[in-house]
Amino acid sequence: MYDEPKKRISVAVTPTGERLLKIKAKSLGISVSEYVERIARDTLFEEEGNFQAA
Repeated sequence: MYDEPKKRISVAVTPTGERLLKIKAKSLGISVSEYVERIARDTLFEEEGNFQAA
């Protein structure tokens, strides 16, 4: 999907944050890794129609 390999990183979140990431990613049929990637690239918000330029 991307022109570069993914790199393993560590992100600290609360247990609630972890649970919500899993729920939201599952609802979209993607992994948590892909969910975070899309947030970082702003594509998640564009796809949901909620994109706001910074």
